[in-house]
Amino acid sequence: MLTPLKREEFDKHIDFVYALALDPARSGYPTYTDGIKTRADFVERAKKAFERENEEILLYEREDRIAGWIHY
Repeated sequence: MLTPLKREEFDKHIDFVYALALDPARSGYPTYTDGIKTRADFVERAKKAFERENEEILLYEREDRIAGWIHY
C-alpha cells in the first residue's frame, strides 16, 4: 500500500530509508552511493518535499511494515 508521508512521521522513518538509499539495488536517482552526497544532503533534500506543492513522498507498506518510499 502507498500512503503519503506526513511531516510528523519523517524522523521515524529517515534512518531506514537512508539505508535503502545507500543500496544501489534498491534506490534510484539521485544516487547517494557516490561518496559525494552525505546523509545530511539526503535529509535536507527529502524535507523539501513538505515545502513544495509539486513534490510528495509516499511510504510503501508491505505486510503492515514500511518497506520503502517514493519521492517524486
